[in-house]
Amino acid sequence: MAALCLLLMNQCASAPESFKIDFDSSEEVSGKKFAVCDINPDLPRNWDEYNFVVLEFRITTSQRFHVGFTTDYGYNELRVLSYVPNAWNRLAIPLKFYRRLPDARIDLAATYNQPRYTGWINLGGRRGELHGVDSIGIRMRVPIGNPVFEIRSITLSVDDPGDTYMEDMPAVDEFGQHNLVDYEQKTGSFEQLQAEWRAEEKALESALPDYNYARYGGFKQKQVKGTGFFRVEKIDGRWWFVDPDGYLFLSHGVDCVNPGGGGNTRDIDKRAGMFKQLPPEQFRQNNRGRESASFAAWNLYRRFGDNFREKANEMIIKRMDQWGLNTIAN
Repeated sequence: MAALCLLLMNQCASAPESFKIDFDSSEEVSGKKFAVCDINPDLPRNWDEYNFVVLEFRITTSQRFHVGFTTDYGYNELRVLSYVPNAWNRLAIPLKFYRRLPDARIDLAATYNQPRYTGWINLGGRRGELHGVDSIGIRMRVPIGNPVFEIRSITLSVDDPGDTYMEDMPAVDEFGQHNLVDYEQKTGSFEQLQAEWRAEEKALESALPDYNYARYGGFKQKQVKGTGFFRVEKIDGRWWFVDPDGYLFLSHGVDCVNPGGGGNTRDIDKRAGMFKQLPPEQFRQNNRGRESASFAAWNLYRRFGDNFREKANEMIIKRMDQWGLNTIAN
């Protein structure tokens, strides 16, 4: 692993407007360290009285990066992903994530992936008390496209200050796409979206590729005794699934198939200024005080009308047939 390039001034100088890192995509690991007192000379070195560290930063990518602090106990870091690349924002990171392991240790996905309002935190690294904090390190593993990171403020807070989106231009457009980043296949208008829908419908009406599937999705090349049920059987020294008609079966599928199930955004009331246009009320929910909206369901409604779920299900089956998928899980 390539060594992480560190930059740490021995003497704290007056802070410039921002501190910048140009990640080097030719390196496996790229980053820098900055003296905390260069960024905010008023911060204490002992953080026992505080519960949140608030970073004001901007990064040009949604690729996750590491945020760490050098303390008397060593270097202590977490992984962060920004929901708002190319935008200045304030992200409040709970200091308990640096001090100790999560309270729950059963559901690793829910335990180690901690959502905030402008970003997401993945727990990892060393744990310990935040004593003698003297530097902040920002690094990225295998950076793509030479991304750039800037930080201009570090503060501490006892209470959760929330996260703040700081740009005038909304981060999410009316289709639920990222509004501050251009990428291939991004929809530029509703007219373009309608044209893409028509093109897909035409493509799905074409003849199906010949995957040589039997009626239950097994391969017609090899048939053994059918029992009317899916089962397993060892054939020529190898275990196979066997479909109800006796054809050897390879599960080629996807899970979590659901029309309008993606594109859901929670806590929209805590993300002020991030949305160009929210879905209408019929595509919003308020569950225990957490307001959410579904851009995916709204887009399906705009495509199919009132019975969009039924028509979207039909479209799902057509896609699966075209792509040769024979299994739905979960």
